[in-house]
Amino acid sequence: MIEILNIMPLSYMKKYYLEENHNESCIIMAHLILQNEEYLNLARKIKSMGRYIILDNSTPYLGSSVSSSELLECINLIGPDEIILPDVLSNSHETIKKTREFLNLLPKKHNFKLMAVPQGENLKEYKKCYEIFIKDSRIDSIGLSFSVSNLFGSLLSQKYATYRELLINLLIEKGIISFSKDHHLLGLSDSGNIELERLSRYSFIKRCDSNAGYKAAKENMALRFGVSYSKPKNQINFCEKLNADTFKLMKQNILVLINSANSEKKKPIFLKDPYVHTMENQLLKYLDIKIHH
Repeated sequence: MIEILNIMPLSYMKKYYLEENHNESCIIMAHLILQNEEYLNLARKIKSMGRYIILDNSTPYLGSSVSSSELLECINLIGPDEIILPDVLSNSHETIKKTREFLNLLPKKHNFKLMAVPQGENLKEYKKCYEIFIKDSRIDSIGLSFSVSNLFGSLLSQKYATYRELLINLLIEKGIISFSKDHHLLGLSDSGNIELERLSRYSFIKRCDSNAGYKAAKENMALRFGVSYSKPKNQINFCEKLNADTFKLMKQNILVLINSANSEKKKPIFLKDPYVHTMENQLLKYLDIKIHH
């Protein structure tokens, strides 16, 4: 099961989470907390209702994370359950540097989880960054960005729905994937419903955040189970006024994504060389998948 965290404008969030009381986790954007007091108050209200809150560092909207001091300020303002650590798109060196710097600013004891996001200009850099993060005991989960096409120098084979699916398969085949850390799909690209359907077979993938439900509805596009689509490219206007028809279609689209994310039976993962995973918890996780799925 992959839980879907839906991204939408402020007015839609109010109706979705407060008025209709959808019992889902919520992802909150750091830059909006700092810029918009109404957004901050809504985030606090959603948190007070017992929802699981993930604080996004806003890299998808700014190109790189908000500063470490700003991210710390956001933590103090809303008290999130999980934080996406600083990263820089396609830059492994700066991502590792910024992630480590932020980790060193945190107290040893804290009441939130930490998600690191591997980056790289090519596949070699990305794998190195990924391996550094999975070996760091301070990091609880791994975020896998949808924008990884730059890692591959060839056209995507029809065998895969997205470049991220290809990446995950390569990490599994090479014995690199970490089964001891939860993985989070950061955003969806074209045909995200099909990618969710394909990746839902993996029990180490726990969550996915996406604005696809809203963005498709905004363009009067109805998502359908198993049918590919091109995701609208326009940026979200988080201050947009609520439109009843768009809201209704958005909920239908979200349901398609939720059903897609829970459609595959869990399957065993066969590693070419399971002994690559030498850590005890890795082996136990591997055996658990083999036995129970």
